[in-house]
Amino acid sequence: MKREQVLFLVLGLVFGTGLGLVLGLAVGRPDLFGAAPPPAPPGMVQAAQENPHASNGMGDVVARLHELQERVQKDPGDVEAMVEIANIYGQANFFDKATHWIERACEAAPGDPHVLLQGAMIHQHAGNRQRALELAARAFEHATADPEIDEAVATIALHGAGDLDLAARAIAALERDAPDRPSLADLKKELARVREVLARAKEHPDDPAAQREAGNLYFDTGQWARAEACYRRYLAQKPGDPDVLTDLGVTLYRQGKLDEALRRFEEALSASSAHWQAALNATIVSLEKGDAENARKWLERLKMLKPDQPSIPLLEQQLAHLAAGT
Repeated sequence: MKREQVLFLVLGLVFGTGLGLVLGLAVGRPDLFGAAPPPAPPGMVQAAQENPHASNGMGDVVARLHELQERVQKDPGDVEAMVEIANIYGQANFFDKATHWIERACEAAPGDPHVLLQGAMIHQHAGNRQRALELAARAFEHATADPEIDEAVATIALHGAGDLDLAARAIAALERDAPDRPSLADLKKELARVREVLARAKEHPDDPAAQREAGNLYFDTGQWARAEACYRRYLAQKPGDPDVLTDLGVTLYRQGKLDEALRRFEEALSASSAHWQAALNATIVSLEKGDAENARKWLERLKMLKPDQPSIPLLEQQLAHLAAGT
């Protein structure tokens, strides 16, 4: 699997409680919810109200959500409705609500491997690595000679070297249950590749290529401390690589190390003055730190480097709020 050379931060959710950041390949950080089912997101409702006559559009989606939620209110054990609600929210990238509903479905059907697998997939897309692996393992445990589940569990477990033991068991089950499955050879090859990458990185801490490749595996599933360690070893051998400095900055940000993250983005821009991704990240981190002066500086740099970057209007809005103290 080929990974994009640079994974950069884009502006996320709410200013005031902190700017949320999401990654190019791992989305979001869900909030906690109480017992009451969350309503349709205001953005979806507003879009439907602005175009109430839309055919097969947002209005239909909102109507379907209301219909499904009414079903659950009448029958709290309607797992099919819960799963559909979760998938609607997930497809719209409302992962907080998607995970809320799929957790309700998993609680209502704790032994249904297909529901558990849906939960694993939604949590994986939401960036909740550990929960995705837990639900995938439970789905595999409850499945009986089901190649679809074997294949999906192996894929989830392999992603970013999440759980290689689970991946190996799922691949073995797939080979037993469906030896002619087209995906089997690719899954076995990927398992061997990931094992080789991690073994090489462990045996050769001074090999920059091995450290970067292992760091990328960990990065892609949000294993920030492990990715950070690999990127630091890489940079000890190849200092000044702007792409790895940017990736290191992301791992530091996600661990709450804002000051050092900002320094790494600044180093990336010093090494490559055209590295607009680092300018974007530096703007976002400065905003989160409440540093309007530096946020303005990095935003101007971003506008000079990539004036068509779609986050710029929202960044300008957040900077205006910060400068005004609102």
